Amino acid sequence: MPLRDKIVEMAKNVESLDQKNVANLIDSVTEEINSRLGIPTLTSEQMSKIVEYMKKAEKATGQEQKDWWARADEIIHSVEESSARDKFRGVQRILLLSNPKTLITRNAGGNVLLGVAENVKDVPAAAVDAALSKMLGTERTTALSAGKVKAQFKGFGKGTKDWAHDVKTGLDTSPSQTHFEYGQVKTFDPSKGNNVLSKTMLGIANKLDMGIKRTLQLGDRPFYEAAYASRKAELEALAKDGKAFKGLSKEETAEQIEELSRLAALDRVYQSDTKLAEWGSNFRRSLGVAGDILMPFTQTPANVLDKLLDYSPAGFVRGMIQLGTTVKTGKFDQKLFVDRIGRSFTGGGAIMLGYAMAKH
Repeated sequence: MPLRDKIVEMAKNVESLDQKNVANLIDSVTEEINSRLGIPTLTSEQMSKIVEYMKKAEKATGQEQKDWWARADEIIHSVEESSARDKFRGVQRILLLSNPKTLITRNAGGNVLLGVAENVKDVPAAAVDAALSKMLGTERTTALSAGKVKAQFKGFGKGTKDWAHDVKTGLDTSPSQTHFEYGQVKTFDPSKGNNVLSKTMLGIANKLDMGIKRTLQLGDRPFYEAAYASRKAELEALAKDGKAFKGLSKEETAEQIEELSRLAALDRVYQSDTKLAEWGSNFRRSLGVAGDILMPFTQTPANVLDKLLDYSPAGFVRGMIQLGTTVKTGKFDQKLFVDRIGRSFTGGGAIMLGYAMAKH
């Protein structure tokens, strides 16, 4: 029966239906339309739950607010199905990331090393930033402060606590959910199995996949929150001293600080949307399945490479190129520039120190 005729026939009986049956009728029509268009369907009951959770989120604050948003997201993504390609990449993740060396040493260990390097980098970066601001009359973008270190420890503790909370509740409120390119749609969903065997196999795969995801988040979330808290403390100190956010209201300043702190934290755990990461992702996608096989991960490796370049003499060259581009565009990202120069000096100093120690 044509879709239009089916809807008309259903509509003829609306007046004789009670509220519950009308809702069921709407669900049937919606499901029929979405089925033919290939669009996931949300029932009226699911929509009511989403609205309920969103209202509760608006009234809540802190972790409770994140929990309500996560519950709403779960319902929204529960109607989506992962593709065969998603499942293939899921199996790749399980095979490539399920060893302790990757989960603990490389993930958390790499974040520890980068954290030390970033703190050292702030010394030359702050000096360059101060000189530039004086020469150009621009606002400060970074500074040295004991409060930053204190904020890092506090943020690290908060990240660990929030991770444990998610494990306990089964929710995912992580601000860097896409680490190692996990999507929000469940890759292996037992409820989507066609029979007992497929449901069992999907259940086993889901537990393995989620176990790896939680372990990876433990190696990331504390460092994300540490970087977020540190950058926020730094920017609040600059705003308080009148060195940044001049001419903005308190609300506008708070919004700017929030966004800049979030971006700094994503960058800290290799989750920023850099041009190198975008290129890697597009290149893999252009290769199809071959790209998935040759390049199972792109965002994190690309961002690691981006950092390594900054911590080498290439970082200074990139900074100079940025200055040259500024002359043409008139746009200057002072924070990016001073960070690149600071990292280049830090990396260069480490190389020279290593050479001197090896020589003697």
